[in-house]
Amino acid sequence: MIRAVCPASCGELIQGYIFGGEKLISYAVDMYSTVSLYEGKRPDDMPIDMEKAYRAVDETFRLCGYSSEESKDIAIDIDSQISAGKGMASSTADICAAIACASEYIGRKLSKEEVAGICTGIEPTDSTIFNTLTLFDHVGGDICRDYGKNIESGVILIEGREIIDTVSFHKKGLHGLIRSGERQMKRALELFEEGLCEQDMGKIGQAAIISGLERQNVLPKRGLEALIEKSMELGAYGVNVAHSGSTVGVLYPQDKVDMGKLIYEIGKLEIVKAAKSVESCTIVQGGAKLQYM
Repeated sequence: MIRAVCPASCGELIQGYIFGGEKLISYAVDMYSTVSLYEGKRPDDMPIDMEKAYRAVDETFRLCGYSSEESKDIAIDIDSQISAGKGMASSTADICAAIACASEYIGRKLSKEEVAGICTGIEPTDSTIFNTLTLFDHVGGDICRDYGKNIESGVILIEGREIIDTVSFHKKGLHGLIRSGERQMKRALELFEEGLCEQDMGKIGQAAIISGLERQNVLPKRGLEALIEKSMELGAYGVNVAHSGSTVGVLYPQDKVDMGKLIYEIGKLEIVKAAKSVESCTIVQGGAKLQYM
């Protein structure tokens, strides 16, 4: 048996119309999908998340020069901590971990470009498939900028109740609305890159706020503005959103802000009261990792 894990995202730091099309920068948190691969019979009926993961296995075999006939006796199990349909990259994690298992079984290490190609061939994909922060064309699969580092911040993950199908969302004909935010997204990207270069989380938090507020025109989150205002009053770096989901993240300095007080105070707000859950998360490295048993 081969086993691999891939982390969730807490939405995106920025997402919008950048460099002629929609791009995103996700960040990974410590919730995981675990995929186990073994030789065995595939189930006749399976849920959509399992179908996507099996497709990832088949596409990995095909990319490595094997036929679908040669992958039909490969089975997988998925054990995920990640809520689906909330903008937390649940399917991305399943697919990426399945690719890691299949490539290990075959004995070939795939490049990040190859992994991105398989993932986006199945569905729009978060950049949590990469080890470090990446500006990514989540539909076309192009790696626009690999920043080579991750951010350090505390995160309060607010999981909304609304479930949104990512594939259906991206078919809604929202291109015009998204494109109208190009100027704002240019500013958000500039702030993000300045903040990353200068190790200034305040600028990164501001970039996330600009992107999140711009997305209110496309997928509004009731009470987001009040959450941003209260979080900033309490010393947070900023607030980011899942741009095609209902999850929201509050980024804060762990050495300066009391997490318990932050959760208590924002817990009085409408957007948090209506949430399914509120919890503290740790930012981790993205990408799938093999687990050796």
